[in-house]
Amino acid sequence: MTLSTCSATILDQIGGAHRLQAMLGTRKIFAGDLDLTFDYKMCRRSNHCRVTYCPGSDLYSVEFLKVGPKTGCRVVSTHAGVYADCLRRLFETETGLYLSL
Repeated sequence: MTLSTCSATILDQIGGAHRLQAMLGTRKIFAGDLDLTFDYKMCRRSNHCRVTYCPGSDLYSVEFLKVGPKTGCRVVSTHAGVYADCLRRLFETETGLYLSL
């Protein structure tokens, strides 16, 4: 998996690929130029998260998605203007899953 500089930074701010795999059961990480999308298990409300960097404001936009064969791709919630140090807390609050012990 080749990550752009921006995607790698987002992944590091969330906790890294190994932490996502260990704590959330992440199997797929999709990296774009300015965004990062990953899947996770054990949350009824959503099962994918997309974090997009907004270069003009130096903030992030976070979307929680429910992806499935019957429902397709549905946006559960969107959060704009998120600071880098709030990404983990937002994820944990929105999903009820923790990225650290």
